[in-house]
Amino acid sequence: LHWKASIMGPENSPYEGGQFYLRIDFTVDYPLKPPKVWFLTEVYHPNVDSKGKICVDFLQHEWKPSFSISYILHWKASIMGPEHSPYEGGQFYLRIDFTADYPLEPPKVWFLTEVYHPNVDSKGKICVDFLQHEWKPSFSISYILLAICSLLALPNAENPVVQEIADVYLHDKPTFDKIAVEMTLEHAKPDF
Repeated sequence: LHWKASIMGPENSPYEGGQFYLRIDFTVDYPLKPPKVWFLTEVYHPNVDSKGKICVDFLQHEWKPSFSISYILHWKASIMGPEHSPYEGGQFYLRIDFTADYPLEPPKVWFLTEVYHPNVDSKGKICVDFLQHEWKPSFSISYILLAICSLLALPNAENPVVQEIADVYLHDKPTFDKIAVEMTLEHAKPDF
């Protein structure tokens, strides 16, 4: 399994404000053995070699099977708005925080990008069953991101977190689409 992730440079460091891409390769014996992690973005750092390999103890001889990739990182992910939806062409950032009980308990996921949607409140909280009472430990991060993309394409207006937006979606879809497109163009411009 191969993942590509991005992290933001820590505040009050020479890397502040930067976005750094990582490649994470999980071996067949993960979590007994650590994943291989290296920067795809060129980084000048004493613990990163010229090929981007990260040389730190907890990814080598101090690795413990109780560590998980979520233990190492709080994630910032981005998804693209689904085709044929008012979010098409937008890039939406999400924050994913894993609890100590993950994967038995779901991660906390919310939008960092403002989005007009009946299942997303003004603070970005996502109201969806699979991140609450229908959570299963077998759900992967890929599944979560795909499910959120599906939610963008097909809102659940019958179980909204913002009733006013759900009412517009249910009773005046052209107005809903117009507002969602405008907000996507304003807040979800791709950064690539």
